Amino acid sequence: MKKLRLKLPKQYNVGNLPGAAYSIWSGATIFFGIVSQFMTAGTFFFVAFSRFFPSVELWQFYLVLIIIYPLMAIGVYMFITPSVISFGNSQGYKHENPIKSDLDLIKFKLGITKEEEEAWKKSQGK
Repeated sequence: MKKLRLKLPKQYNVGNLPGAAYSIWSGATIFFGIVSQFMTAGTFFFVAFSRFFPSVELWQFYLVLIIIYPLMAIGVYMFITPSVISFGNSQGYKHENPIKSDLDLIKFKLGITKEEEEAWKKSQGK
């Protein structure tokens, strides 16, 4: 996997509350977005689309959208979701992740040195 080479601004740990609020609100907005998209699509159909394609009826237009949206969702699942998870994992590893702290403690108790860890990573192709 290639590393992101873009210099990003410094991040700050502001606790869980902003992240929780953002996550919940983002999850809820998809339901508002679906309704909004269909209303916007209806407006687009009557204002612009039907002028150029007068033989297409509204139900046909919506049928195409109903077919396209799941295909787009499959594309997101196949290509975007793995990238989001990868990015989230790298962020979680950097910012006070309790699992990382547990792993560091385990490595310390087992006496695993940084050199041994790096050698293992190289042997795994990482």
